[in-house]
Amino acid sequence: MKIRLFASALTLLSITACGDFREQPVEIYSSAMDSVGRNPSLESVTYNLLNAELESMRYISSLTAEEKTELLSDTLDEYYVKSADLRKEIFALAESAYSASHMHFIEKRTILYRTATEFYGRVKGLDELTAVKEIVEHYSKLSYVDGQRFCDPPADVRKRYKEAQDGEARAYSDAECRLSLQE
Repeated sequence: MKIRLFASALTLLSITACGDFREQPVEIYSSAMDSVGRNPSLESVTYNLLNAELESMRYISSLTAEEKTELLSDTLDEYYVKSADLRKEIFALAESAYSASHMHFIEKRTILYRTATEFYGRVKGLDELTAVKEIVEHYSKLSYVDGQRFCDPPADVRKRYKEAQDGEARAYSDAECRLSLQE
Protein backbone atom coordinates (compact mmCIF):
# COMPACT_ATOMS: atom_id res chain seq x y z
CA MET A 1 0.00 0.00 0.00
CA LYS A 2 2.79 2.42 0.92
CA ILE A 3 4.57 1.61 -2.34
CA ARG A 4 1.41 2.42 -4.30
CA LEU A 5 0.99 5.73 -2.50
CA PHE A 6 4.66 6.57 -3.02
CA ALA A 7 4.45 5.71 -6.73
CA SER A 8 1.32 7.84 -7.11
CA ALA A 9 2.96 10.73 -5.26
CA LEU A 10 6.02 10.53 -7.50
CA THR A 11 3.82 10.52 -10.56
CA LEU A 12 1.92 13.58 -9.36
CA LEU A 13 5.17 15.37 -8.50
CA SER A 14 6.54 14.68 -11.94
CA ILE A 15 3.35 16.03 -13.48
CA THR A 16 3.59 19.29 -11.58
CA ALA A 17 7.32 19.72 -12.11
CA CYS A 18 8.68 22.30 -14.51
CA GLY A 19 9.43 21.26 -18.04
CA ASP A 20 7.84 20.70 -21.40
CA PHE A 21 4.21 19.71 -20.94
CA ARG A 22 4.68 17.07 -23.66
CA GLU A 23 7.08 15.15 -21.39
CA GLN A 24 4.48 14.34 -18.76
CA PRO A 25 2.77 11.37 -20.47
CA VAL A 26 6.24 9.89 -20.99
CA GLU A 27 6.96 10.34 -17.29
CA ILE A 28 3.66 8.74 -16.30
CA TYR A 29 4.20 5.61 -18.39
CA SER A 30 7.90 5.47 -17.58
CA SER A 31 7.12 5.55 -13.87
CA ALA A 32 4.60 2.74 -14.30
CA MET A 33 7.15 0.65 -16.20
CA ASP A 34 9.73 1.25 -13.47
CA SER A 35 7.26 0.14 -10.81
CA VAL A 36 6.42 -3.01 -12.73
CA GLY A 37 10.12 -3.69 -13.22
CA ARG A 38 10.65 -3.58 -9.46
CA ASN A 39 7.62 -5.78 -8.79
CA PRO A 40 6.44 -7.77 -11.84
CA SER A 41 3.59 -9.52 -10.00
CA LEU A 42 0.16 -9.69 -11.57
CA GLU A 43 -1.13 -7.35 -8.87
CA SER A 44 1.57 -4.78 -9.64
CA VAL A 45 1.08 -4.98 -13.39
CA THR A 46 -2.67 -4.54 -13.03
CA TYR A 47 -2.38 -1.66 -10.58
CA ASN A 48 0.28 0.20 -12.58
CA LEU A 49 -1.55 -0.25 -15.89
CA LEU A 50 -4.77 1.21 -14.49
CA ASN A 51 -2.94 3.93 -12.59
CA ALA A 52 -0.94 5.02 -15.65
CA GLU A 53 -4.06 5.17 -17.80
CA LEU A 54 -5.93 7.30 -15.27
CA GLU A 55 -2.98 9.60 -14.61
CA SER A 56 -2.42 10.09 -18.34
CA MET A 57 -6.10 10.81 -18.99
CA ARG A 58 -6.21 13.26 -16.10
CA TYR A 59 -3.10 15.02 -17.26
CA ILE A 60 -4.37 15.37 -20.82
CA SER A 61 -7.74 16.66 -19.62
CA SER A 62 -5.95 19.27 -17.48
CA LEU A 63 -4.26 20.82 -20.53
CA THR A 64 -5.52 23.83 -22.39
CA ALA A 65 -7.14 23.28 -25.77
CA GLU A 66 -3.96 24.48 -27.50
CA GLU A 67 -1.75 22.16 -25.47
CA LYS A 68 -4.04 19.18 -26.13
CA THR A 69 -3.97 19.88 -29.83
CA GLU A 70 -0.20 20.21 -29.80
CA LEU A 71 0.25 17.09 -27.68
CA LEU A 72 -2.11 14.83 -29.59
CA SER A 73 -1.78 16.06 -33.17
CA ASP A 74 1.96 15.81 -33.76
CA THR A 75 2.35 12.05 -34.02
CA LEU A 76 5.96 12.44 -35.12
CA ASP A 77 6.93 14.39 -32.01
CA GLU A 78 9.55 12.52 -29.96
CA TYR A 79 7.46 12.78 -26.78
CA TYR A 80 4.33 11.53 -28.50
CA VAL A 81 6.20 8.57 -29.96
CA LYS A 82 7.94 7.72 -26.67
CA SER A 83 4.68 8.00 -24.72
CA ALA A 84 2.85 5.79 -27.23
CA ASP A 85 5.68 3.24 -27.13
CA LEU A 86 5.70 3.12 -23.32
CA ARG A 87 1.92 2.78 -23.26
CA LYS A 88 2.12 -0.13 -25.70
CA GLU A 89 4.87 -1.66 -23.55
CA ILE A 90 2.85 -1.59 -20.35
CA PHE A 91 -0.16 -3.06 -22.13
CA ALA A 92 2.08 -5.75 -23.65
CA LEU A 93 3.53 -6.49 -20.21
CA ALA A 94 0.03 -6.87 -18.82
CA GLU A 95 -0.99 -9.12 -21.71
CA SER A 96 2.07 -11.24 -21.11
CA ALA A 97 1.54 -11.36 -17.34
CA TYR A 98 -2.08 -12.46 -17.69
CA SER A 99 -1.29 -14.99 -20.43
CA ALA A 100 1.79 -16.44 -18.72
CA SER A 101 0.37 -16.65 -15.21
CA HIS A 102 -0.19 -20.18 -13.98
CA MET A 103 -2.99 -19.06 -11.69
CA HIS A 104 -6.49 -20.33 -12.27
CA PHE A 105 -8.57 -17.83 -14.22
CA ILE A 106 -10.68 -17.22 -11.12
CA GLU A 107 -7.59 -16.11 -9.19
CA LYS A 108 -6.48 -13.78 -11.99
CA ARG A 109 -9.92 -12.25 -12.24
CA THR A 110 -10.10 -11.83 -8.47
CA ILE A 111 -6.95 -9.70 -8.62
CA LEU A 112 -8.31 -7.75 -11.59
CA TYR A 113 -11.71 -7.10 -10.03
CA ARG A 114 -10.32 -6.06 -6.66
CA THR A 115 -7.93 -3.62 -8.31
CA ALA A 116 -10.66 -2.25 -10.56
CA THR A 117 -12.91 -1.73 -7.54
CA GLU A 118 -10.27 0.56 -6.06
CA PHE A 119 -9.96 2.54 -9.30
CA TYR A 120 -13.70 2.92 -9.81
CA GLY A 121 -13.73 4.79 -6.52
CA ARG A 122 -11.06 7.15 -7.84
CA VAL A 123 -12.41 7.99 -11.30
CA LYS A 124 -13.35 11.61 -11.83
CA GLY A 125 -15.10 11.41 -15.17
CA LEU A 126 -17.11 9.11 -17.39
CA ASP A 127 -14.19 8.84 -19.81
CA GLU A 128 -12.02 7.47 -16.99
CA LEU A 129 -14.76 5.09 -15.90
CA THR A 130 -15.11 3.79 -19.44
CA ALA A 131 -11.35 3.35 -19.78
CA VAL A 132 -11.11 1.31 -16.59
CA LYS A 133 -14.12 -0.81 -17.59
CA GLU A 134 -12.64 -1.53 -21.03
CA ILE A 135 -9.36 -2.63 -19.47
CA VAL A 136 -11.21 -4.84 -16.98
CA GLU A 137 -13.29 -6.46 -19.72
CA HIS A 138 -10.23 -7.08 -21.89
CA TYR A 139 -8.12 -8.63 -19.15
CA SER A 140 -11.05 -10.59 -17.78
CA LYS A 141 -11.38 -12.28 -21.18
CA LEU A 142 -7.63 -12.73 -21.39
CA SER A 143 -7.60 -14.36 -17.95
CA TYR A 144 -9.72 -17.26 -19.07
CA VAL A 145 -7.82 -20.49 -19.68
CA ASP A 146 -9.56 -22.98 -21.92
CA GLY A 147 -10.37 -26.15 -20.04
CA GLN A 148 -10.44 -24.59 -16.58
CA ARG A 149 -13.76 -24.78 -14.83
CA PHE A 150 -15.29 -22.54 -12.19
CA CYS A 151 -15.67 -25.51 -9.86
CA ASP A 152 -11.97 -26.52 -10.03
CA PRO A 153 -10.55 -24.26 -7.27
CA PRO A 154 -11.40 -24.75 -3.59
CA ALA A 155 -14.59 -23.21 -2.22
CA ASP A 156 -12.78 -20.36 -0.43
CA VAL A 157 -11.10 -19.30 -3.70
CA ARG A 158 -14.45 -19.33 -5.50
CA LYS A 159 -16.00 -17.33 -2.65
CA ARG A 160 -13.27 -14.63 -2.84
CA TYR A 161 -13.78 -14.50 -6.61
CA LYS A 162 -17.55 -14.06 -6.28
CA GLU A 163 -17.05 -11.33 -3.66
CA ALA A 164 -14.54 -9.54 -5.90
CA GLN A 165 -16.82 -9.87 -8.92
CA ASP A 166 -19.83 -8.52 -7.02
CA GLY A 167 -17.72 -5.74 -5.49
CA GLU A 168 -16.43 -4.70 -8.91
CA ALA A 169 -19.95 -4.57 -10.37
CA ARG A 170 -21.20 -2.58 -7.38
CA ALA A 171 -18.24 -0.16 -7.51
CA TYR A 172 -18.78 0.41 -11.24
CA SER A 173 -22.47 1.09 -10.71
CA ASP A 174 -21.74 3.42 -7.79
CA ALA A 175 -19.14 5.33 -9.82
CA GLU A 176 -21.48 5.60 -12.79
CA CYS A 177 -24.24 6.97 -10.54
CA ARG A 178 -21.87 9.37 -8.76
CA LEU A 179 -20.51 10.71 -12.06
CA SER A 180 -23.91 11.09 -13.69
CA LEU A 181 -25.07 13.15 -10.71
CA GLN A 182 -22.08 15.46 -11.13
CA GLU A 183 -23.00 16.35 -14.70
